[in-house]
Amino acid sequence: IRLAATNTLTIKNNELAKSEVEAGYQTRFAAELRLLGGSRLPVAPQSKTVGKGRTTFGLTLVGAKGTRPPEQILSEGETRIVALAAFLADITGSNQVAPFIFDDPISSLDQDFEERVVARLVDLAQTRQVIIFTHRLSLVTLLESAVKKVKEHPDIPDITFDVQTLRRLDKTSGIVTGQSARDSKPKPAINKLLNESLARLKRHQAEGDAESYDLMVKSVCSDFRIIVERTVEVVMLNSVVLRFRREVMTKGLLRQLSNITQEDCDLIDDLMTRYSVYEHSQADDLPAVPPELAQLETDMRSLADWIEAYSKRVT
Repeated sequence: IRLAATNTLTIKNNELAKSEVEAGYQTRFAAELRLLGGSRLPVAPQSKTVGKGRTTFGLTLVGAKGTRPPEQILSEGETRIVALAAFLADITGSNQVAPFIFDDPISSLDQDFEERVVARLVDLAQTRQVIIFTHRLSLVTLLESAVKKVKEHPDIPDITFDVQTLRRLDKTSGIVTGQSARDSKPKPAINKLLNESLARLKRHQAEGDAESYDLMVKSVCSDFRIIVERTVEVVMLNSVVLRFRREVMTKGLLRQLSNITQEDCDLIDDLMTRYSVYEHSQADDLPAVPPELAQLETDMRSLADWIEAYSKRVT
């Protein structure tokens, strides 16, 4: 009976859990917290043996006087960093290669934490697929910038960065849409408006379909406003400064800004003034009235012609 007892096996399991699982997890947690910029946070995993070689972990405040849990002391952003470090320490120790899926992982984080999280996500993407859902264009820009930096190092595995836009239609969510005006370069974006959207507007007008026309023309005006903004960033300012990108890029780019004339500024200023309302909230009792179709076409063609002429002028 004594030889058949499982006490010895249970004791050995507990010893292995303490030496391998517990120590390994604590090491990985400390490493993840350091990579995420949270080394200064006074937290550490605290193990709890639940029997037969199984160990669970909680988090405790290091050097705290009292029994307050970390989430009552740390800020919301610090708590998110700690939780992310705990999650990664757990998953990366399982030797799994399943994809990572994150939902807006930089919510409530300050700038330094955001950049650290993005760098860690890009690092994870070298060995597995990383899928991120977000409504923040700033996160998309940060990820794109981080991936470009990685691609500059030939000894690092190549990473493919792909952006998909999802939308809701009535009660159906998750519909994949085409590339938005904000994600496209200004020249192909304005050409798409002229060749596709303008043609559809003309068809609605010819058929007398006022409801479809009114709904679409406001969307087109909104896209046109976005393209004008992107034109300022990408064409006029030669991508020296981009919205949502924190870096200011000047090497080989700044000199071309000397080609900007007063006439260029007047054209862009005029378009921005008349179409800016379509990217802002509008009062229900006094909504913005879309321009006549002929005026909209004239404005779009004037921007397309300017982009073409300016690109030839830049040296």
